[in-house]
Amino acid sequence: MGLQQKKQFLNLEDFVNSQLSSHTNLEVNLIINQIDEQNVQVLASALAKCVNLSILTLELGQNQIGDQGLKYLGSALSKCSNLSILTLQLYRNLIGGQSVLDLGSALIQCTSLSAFTLNLWQNSICDQGASNLGSALQKYENLSTLILNLGSNSIGQQGAFNLGKAIAKCTNLKSLTLWLFSNQIGSQGALELGSSLTKCFNLSILTLDLSNNQIGNQGASDLGFAISKYSNLTQFTLNLVQNSIGDQGASDLGQAVQKISNISTFSLNLSNNSIDAKGAQDLGFALSKCPRLSSLTLSLSQNQIGDLGASNLGSVLSQYSNLSSLNLILSSNQIGALGASELGYALSKCSSLSVLKLDFWDNHFLIKNLRIKVLKTKRLVKMQIEQD
Repeated sequence: MGLQQKKQFLNLEDFVNSQLSSHTNLEVNLIINQIDEQNVQVLASALAKCVNLSILTLELGQNQIGDQGLKYLGSALSKCSNLSILTLQLYRNLIGGQSVLDLGSALIQCTSLSAFTLNLWQNSICDQGASNLGSALQKYENLSTLILNLGSNSIGQQGAFNLGKAIAKCTNLKSLTLWLFSNQIGSQGALELGSSLTKCFNLSILTLDLSNNQIGNQGASDLGFAISKYSNLTQFTLNLVQNSIGDQGASDLGQAVQKISNISTFSLNLSNNSIDAKGAQDLGFALSKCPRLSSLTLSLSQNQIGDLGASNLGSVLSQYSNLSSLNLILSSNQIGALGASELGYALSKCSSLSVLKLDFWDNHFLIKNLRIKVLKTKRLVKMQIEQD
């Protein structure tokens, strides 16, 4: 069967007056549209009549939907029993914890739902909302793809743990994206969340963003212990920006990832932490032991790795036998001409490398010399070097 043609509406009145029962693939985009509780009730009443919907995107960010409005939406969506793909953009909408349960519970009626995206960034769902959402999600029996943005929601250790424990019961889940940045999860919450997700046995693609969560060195090490058990992952993105992680935490994370034997694509963002030359070298060395790693994005910007760290990191990167794509971000690291030159020389020895992107913004060297070194890489077909 071919792809269903999407119908898009940018105006609430136009949507309400359309042939509602004819829609199968629908997008309603009302971002920053002064949509309040009363408007949502009108929208919900119309959605409830879209009984043949299988794909729905609701773009409702930066309005004033509130708790009652979310309840109206949930009630309407529960009548769209054929939904298989659902995207709800509800960021900045004055939504609290109890109404998240109302929405989640209503969607249990959508028994064909296989892919669900929910963006609740910058609301106030707190621990209660994260726990409530989890209690509903665990009943979505056919869910294979889940994307949750719960950033900036005052979620702490308990909320993260309860959410992770519930997600682990989604036994058919294959792809998970979980953005929990700028909360108060802490080191124990990171460990408990990470450990819970080890029970997602069918998970092959994972994005986990715990940036700005007071995780610290010990939390990174503990999270690493859990990560080492993600045995079926092939693609993994981990963002731990601004978490006071030092050399030991970085090294332990690297050693954990090397135990994921099937991983082929890995992205790690440790920007704005406390990592110096030794941490960069140990992390790089550990990742070199990933036997199937072919694509690596590594961001260590705003740390203190310096010339020695750049040189040592280059030396270990040259040992990556299967690496074909590398994106290395080392902005604001006090790297001078010597470190850049030695890094470039080392990268020229990456025999399998075909795609290379380097970001050296706010360092102290001329980019020309680095480019000359890197161009000696035998199989390189695409290169991009940025410095400002």
